[in-house]
Amino acid sequence: MMNRLALFLFSLCCFLLPAHAASDDPVGMVLDLRGDAAPLQLLGYVKAGQQIRLGPQATASVSHYASRLVYQLTGPLQAQVEPNGIRVIKGAPAQTRSLAEKLVRAAVDPRLSPAAVKMRALSDVTLKAPLNRAVLAGVRPQFSWMAEGGDYRVQVDELDGKRIASGNSESGSWELPEGVALVPGTGYRWTVTQADPEGEQASGSATFTVASEAERDAVLALRPAPDAAIEDWVLYAAILDGRRFDEEARAAWRAI
Repeated sequence: MMNRLALFLFSLCCFLLPAHAASDDPVGMVLDLRGDAAPLQLLGYVKAGQQIRLGPQATASVSHYASRLVYQLTGPLQAQVEPNGIRVIKGAPAQTRSLAEKLVRAAVDPRLSPAAVKMRALSDVTLKAPLNRAVLAGVRPQFSWMAEGGDYRVQVDELDGKRIASGNSESGSWELPEGVALVPGTGYRWTVTQADPEGEQASGSATFTVASEAERDAVLALRPAPDAAIEDWVLYAAILDGRRFDEEARAAWRAI
């Protein structure tokens, strides 16, 4: 199960490609492969016009971008990859799995960036949460970072430089003081500074945004039902990642 999930995650970004592709462009990817399956290769692309042949007891799962389906093929079988799907020529009919319509619509939203932004590290202070460019659903986040030592200065400012809060920490985590809350729809910068006994300083800084109530509600409304298919949950988590709702994405991945 975990191997199949890893393969699905690797290929998920391919579902977010435009549905129409040039004749020589890939139209899908092999997500799972067992037994004699020429000429498929695990995590390899398939193209329109390509023939698929599965030997007895062989199985393959192939995504198809235009149809937004995963085709589960069982040998012995002969099939052909076409621009709008995979057609079985000889053998057992293909089983297909589709993704929830609301998730597909959200996944192809042009505002969705499928590229993950890596955490930003300056010197030897690595910020863990909120990550750079994160979008927060709540107004009282837990700030956390990694660094050697234990004497840190933390500050949170609006992007125009207005100081919101500051304080000291020895544990690698910090919370806003009581009575201080961030404002939905507002951007912020948070900075951690560390000084060693010799007076040398290291710091890490990142920006983040608190989502507006409308944006937060629209994204969280995409949450699948607890008994939804694994593909729905994976796509939901990927949408959260793409929209930079990092904390909610981590929770979704844990649920998966």
